[in-house]
Amino acid sequence: MGFFYTQGFMVELNSAVGTIEHERKEEALERLIEQVSKYPEALGDYRKKLANKGIDTVGKVSPTNT
Repeated sequence: MGFFYTQGFMVELNSAVGTIEHERKEEALERLIEQVSKYPEALGDYRKKLANKGIDTVGKVSPTNT
């Protein structure tokens, strides 16, 4: 994911806080936001990581073509 795509995703996640009616799901969302904020690279394109290891990624689904 590009920087702006990642930022947009985080904005969307944060905008959902306070809108979920189930308390446990709300808490899970908050934990997810916390984890993703700590490790934003986890949202990156996995194909690049595989290609760097010499693994063929031709035909793999891209985050923008799902």
